[in-house]
Amino acid sequence: MAQASLIKEKVDTMRGMEASPPALQLEITNACNGKCIICPNPQQTRPRGMMSFKLWCKLLHQAVELNITLLHPFWFGEPTLVKDFPKYLDAIGDIHPNAMTQLFSNCSNLTDEIGEAILRNNIDLLVVSFEGGTKQTYESHRPGLKWDKTVINVHNFVRKRNEAGMRIPEVFVQSASTYQTRAEFELLKAEFSDCNQVNLTALQTMGGTIDESIDVPKVRKNPSWPCMRLWSEIVVAWDGRVVTCCDDWDTKQVVGNANEQTLLEIWKGDKLRAYRDASINNSLDGLPTCSTCWYEWIGVPEWWKV
Repeated sequence: MAQASLIKEKVDTMRGMEASPPALQLEITNACNGKCIICPNPQQTRPRGMMSFKLWCKLLHQAVELNITLLHPFWFGEPTLVKDFPKYLDAIGDIHPNAMTQLFSNCSNLTDEIGEAILRNNIDLLVVSFEGGTKQTYESHRPGLKWDKTVINVHNFVRKRNEAGMRIPEVFVQSASTYQTRAEFELLKAEFSDCNQVNLTALQTMGGTIDESIDVPKVRKNPSWPCMRLWSEIVVAWDGRVVTCCDDWDTKQVVGNANEQTLLEIWKGDKLRAYRDASINNSLDGLPTCSTCWYEWIGVPEWWKV
């Protein structure tokens, strides 16, 4: 009985987290100029496109109304490829200036115009996706991108930020961990010593779509706790469809449409609730994304593990 009571208490706590999404991820585009071996973007079967400015602004206004404090203006594409990207960033500054905004980019197209928009809109964090401490490793991990151009773009941006006397955005260089990138990590840190942080992150196999031979093979573990991503963010694809989490890169688990519903309606809706129930009950078989995910359910609160 004591164990059953404890589980009920934990589930009730999870339900309390469903009042409003704490974070919003907006995919401005799913197009990308790289064919990176650590990313399934080239394998997408869904159409390529760009979120309309109208929908972008509509969702930012909803984020303000819901007091969503964490904003990710990107998803499975390269945001700087969008011609009017500075206009989209300006909308963040105009509509939701108090959000903690974290932008991920490969920075291969980080122009002066885009850099100025990042600075004037007080983007809090710029994460540069960058594998390898040498030109050869970088370009073999990120076919289509050029080491020299990207390195210059990053250094120029950091220099302009510093010259402007600004402390944000902090600039983190983030590399997926593979045999090669681990071996060159010290070279990577030396190259980007002017940045705030240089980090290695675990390679995600994205449901088996990434060639695991580039790193230590991953073993999917049967979780004894729910996946917190179902409670931690709401992810909107460029066409307005909402999916269960940021790992559902090919939109296999759609739970709503932001063109037709509000974010809150989707967040509290039956479809997303069903996925949460499945995660709580550890009944993931048959779910196209969740059933193949090896992700370690990072960020699980200690109170659930006890």
